[in-house]
Amino acid sequence: MSQETKPAQAEAVQPATQAPAVEKTTTAAPVAAAAAPAPSQAPAGLFESPIPSAGSDSPERVRIITAQLNEYVEGMGTSQADRAKMRKSMTSAIAAVRLMKTLSGPDLVKALDAMVAAIKACSNGAFHESRIFSQIDLIPGLERDSYVKLVGTMVTYTKLEDKTRIHDTVSLGYIAEIFPEGVTRKSFLSYFPKK
Repeated sequence: MSQETKPAQAEAVQPATQAPAVEKTTTAAPVAAAAAPAPSQAPAGLFESPIPSAGSDSPERVRIITAQLNEYVEGMGTSQADRAKMRKSMTSAIAAVRLMKTLSGPDLVKALDAMVAAIKACSNGAFHESRIFSQIDLIPGLERDSYVKLVGTMVTYTKLEDKTRIHDTVSLGYIAEIFPEGVTRKSFLSYFPKK
């Protein structure tokens, strides 16, 4: 009879004291299922993520935003971009703005720095006014407002020689309303130099 089908067995156990014997019932342990085979190796890139920088809660989000901005620049930066490629690139820019709205503190600063760097590098290409709004029909209502406010503000900021003039050019308090939390709004406002 196999171990799986053995019935429970009873045995008498004699206590060490003068108490009467107690019957103890035991059952056979179930046979362990065959162990699943271990994977031969870890998925590619699993352990290759960068070490988070000090004070960063979401380094992965910052990396994703940077990659999305790069995708946008690659797709929109050439004068020969076809409509399908431009639409795909705009989707990356929309996703970057959406994800930026979830950041605060040093992560938001890093994401805004990445956006400023991309704008400086491609101010006459992907971030020219004719390009940043060329596929605006792809963006749903509320996200369109966020996209127009944030990207428009950052393009304006990047073009200013005197960065403190951003306060005269744009209502930053109004723009900060695209961020859902007060902490994130404060982080956004503190990004810009004081007058």
